[in-house]
Amino acid sequence: MKVLMVIPGPGRRKRLGPARRVLTLLGVAVVLYLGFFALTALLRRYPLVAPDPTPPAAVMGAWHVHSSRSDGRGTPEEIAKAAAEAGLEFVVLADHNVDPSPPRFEHGVLLIDAVEVSTPHGHVVALGVPRALTEEERKGDVLATITSLGGAGFLAHPEQKKNPWRDWPSAPKAAGLELYSADSMFRTAQRSPVTVFAPATASWLTNPIHGLMTVVTDQPALRDRLLMLATAAPFAAICAHDAHGLPSYLSEFRTLAIQIAPPPGQTGLPEDPVEAARHVTDAIAHGHTSCVFRAIAGGAGFELQGAEDPSVGGTLKVKLPARRPEEIQIRVHGAGVLDADGTTVRLDREGAVQVEVWSKVPGMYFQDGWKPWLVSNPLRVRPAVPAAPAPAPAPSVSTEPPP
Repeated sequence: MKVLMVIPGPGRRKRLGPARRVLTLLGVAVVLYLGFFALTALLRRYPLVAPDPTPPAAVMGAWHVHSSRSDGRGTPEEIAKAAAEAGLEFVVLADHNVDPSPPRFEHGVLLIDAVEVSTPHGHVVALGVPRALTEEERKGDVLATITSLGGAGFLAHPEQKKNPWRDWPSAPKAAGLELYSADSMFRTAQRSPVTVFAPATASWLTNPIHGLMTVVTDQPALRDRLLMLATAAPFAAICAHDAHGLPSYLSEFRTLAIQIAPPPGQTGLPEDPVEAARHVTDAIAHGHTSCVFRAIAGGAGFELQGAEDPSVGGTLKVKLPARRPEEIQIRVHGAGVLDADGTTVRLDREGAVQVEVWSKVPGMYFQDGWKPWLVSNPLRVRPAVPAAPAPAPAPSVSTEPPP
């Protein structure tokens, strides 16, 4: 029996079915779509403004970083190495429910252990506590317990959809909240997978900092809560990395940082780790920090002059770094308005005021957009100090001799 084999010639190619043709075209479209963002990201250069060669003294660090002791990808030593490469001087680690280790220097970077506490109402970063909270304590009045242990509690990612803070009546017991959270902004971007998350991911593959900056967004609802809380008592705002190692620690550290002033008479942190940690912890707990999106420019020199005891009728002067982007906006939130000179804030009512400096930055497409660059802590604006009454005129005394 003969078996005949028919070999298709060059002119007899097998045609794709309609479904496969659609899938192939869709795949090509996806590759071209993502490739566009990956290629255009290569054209972006960061920081947008060259660093000042002689900046004023400032200490930069990272807040809320997870290591392999909980759900992070890197060891504390690897995180410190990335921070040193990014030019940071301290990192506040916040592993979940892990007993803190003493402060120490690794690769020239100060590592401070805080604890991220998991509660039925959300997460809290406990700074300055000697130990992790017990399971029973985590179910109770967590913020009060942190204070009783000598620490300060910060509401972590308080409006994140996955795990927001749900007990706002207890929030005044906290020292502050995370106003901008990198992890929360990543999660928000995922809710727009086609228009935001996929382009940001493609950009990140070729230019990590540009990819991270594309997901940065304003936080108006959370800022309203912040101002309300800061009206009654001092309440700090802090910017958090909430970094887990993906995106890389290095790329996040180069994009965002918190900034504090060094001890008086010094240009950096003390050499003793305990003394250095005490200085950093006190600055954060008392709201003496500012947030810097380093992808835009450095923040050394940013200051609100007149912030010592602001009151109605007074002013704040926004002092900016020597090197800054060409196009900026100073945005005043709460109990103040920006004067026509562009840097003076008039305090026009009681409450709380917060100042942010925004800059025009490259967007995902060819148009530019506005992103935060410098973020201040809120300040309580007290009632106007009444003017002292004029002294009563002294009684006239006659100098003529009596008759």
